Amino acid sequence: MLLAECADMAAKIANNVSIESVCGLNNGGFGLKKSLGEIETTALVIATEGLWFPKIGAT
Repeated sequence: MLLAECADMAAKIANNVSIESVCGLNNGGFGLKKSLGEIETTALVIATEGLWFPKIGAT
């Protein structure tokens, strides 16, 4: 479900990346310092391994 929505929005997905810090930017976006460098973005989803809810499509 999350992957399909990300594909619809042309979101970039980064796996196995360490996030060192996240900060809010004056333009309302986010700045991320990560193991692969620094980036700025207007939206941010942090998805971690969590509970399994097959009834809502979260597997």
